[in-house]
Amino acid sequence: MFEERLIKLFMELIKIYRGNLVGARKLHQFLKSKREFATWIKQRINRYDFVENSDYFLLDKFVKQSGRGGHNAKVKC
Repeated sequence: MFEERLIKLFMELIKIYRGNLVGARKLHQFLKSKREFATWIKQRINRYDFVENSDYFLLDKFVKQSGRGGHNAKVKC
């Protein structure tokens, strides 16, 4: 019961993309982490053994960037 309420709360507070995909930056903002995003996401990927293209993917493969570069966005699957 508690887990269901927690999931519902997250779904209401974090924008969910196509089912169960969550933007890592949105999650970082929601959690109000004091760490720099790049450091935070790298540590999460390493700590939980996330696998690229299985547990997360880089948006630059799907979204064309314009301008002078920028950072890759990582999305948790």
